[in-house]
Amino acid sequence: MEQPSPPPQPDLTLPLPRDAYWQVVQYLRTSLPHPITDSPEDLARRDRAAIAEVASLLPGTTAEATLAAQYVAANAQAMDALREVRAHAADPPIGMKCSAQSACMMRQARGAIGTLQRMQDRRRKVEANYSDRAALIRRHGGVPANARFGPPAAHVERELVNGRSPALLALDREARGVA
Repeated sequence: MEQPSPPPQPDLTLPLPRDAYWQVVQYLRTSLPHPITDSPEDLARRDRAAIAEVASLLPGTTAEATLAAQYVAANAQAMDALREVRAHAADPPIGMKCSAQSACMMRQARGAIGTLQRMQDRRRKVEANYSDRAALIRRHGGVPANARFGPPAAHVERELVNGRSPALLALDREARGVA
């Protein structure tokens, strides 16, 4: 039996405007600790790694992208402060300050990631609800008489019923049970 091909990887640059990504990159560049060396190559590696980490969190809105960047920056600062604890092992007062700074930044990072996850959960519920409604409208050729929701704007309803966008065609395939 032929194995189905894996779904195409999503283009993570699509959900947000280019300016939002540009702003996140600038935020990261100014918020991340410096690498061990200040070589241009190490700075570029640090930036690419941070950008990849933000992208791996799959932000779907500008607010989510900002929270993802806050998480990445706070986590990087926490790890850098831990590195400083070791660097100042011979000076206990400075080591203790670095340890406290690390703990503080870890709490900041956990707060940002928790907030991001709750925000994404809410967004996904709304998106799922919209998909369910869109599929129902598309199947019935309009809003069913017994629908428990109000009709969308007339142009939206027309697009849902008659549209040929990839998302709407995916709803059709899903309704037919085709992957």
